[in-house]
Amino acid sequence: MAFGDNMKEIDDPSLKNPDDSEKYESSIHDERIRNAPQLVQDYYAGKACKFEKGLFRVLVAKKSNRCIFIIMIMLAAIVFIKNNLSNNGNITVLDGYECELQSFSYDETVFASVKIHPVAKTRQQLKKEKSSEEIPLEKLEKEVKISFCGITDADAKVPFEEEVTGKVYDSQQFFRTSTKDYDIIKVSAFITVGSESNEITVNVNKKVQ
Repeated sequence: MAFGDNMKEIDDPSLKNPDDSEKYESSIHDERIRNAPQLVQDYYAGKACKFEKGLFRVLVAKKSNRCIFIIMIMLAAIVFIKNNLSNNGNITVLDGYECELQSFSYDETVFASVKIHPVAKTRQQLKKEKSSEEIPLEKLEKEVKISFCGITDADAKVPFEEEVTGKVYDSQQFFRTSTKDYDIIKVSAFITVGSESNEITVNVNKKVQ
């Protein structure tokens, strides 16, 4: 009996025509891809691993990315505005003049000063008006009134004794005062320049003993 008499014939295309074998393997490969996850299908279709050039293009490439990008910008804007408001709480602009409050303490005495100077637009306007002989200097000057008040850790208000007054024109001016009270941690100043008024506050710098 021959060795292969009882062997069953296997219907395998690879044992027949080589071209049929390649077609068979190709069809199996295609079937596997069709049943594979979308990411795999995209990969074989040449759609995967395509990255936009540039960070901005990546951020706006998809709708979800654009939403995240806009949220990031809004959060950054909020932080920026908040920081500027908190840092510039001791500065105000009144009737074209910038006023900056400063304060420090030494030997149980709190010193406070307000620096006032015209903003750029006001300075330019003053130069034009100054060159005109029709407008007297007295009318170009602005009256200044400042009432200082100390604030303790218990939020108690301690008014300074005297109101500081003076005038400003086209140069920088300082208005200073002091008071004896070591418990003051903040100083507020109600400032009037010309026809406008506002109150600003500043922390007293670290006390020096």
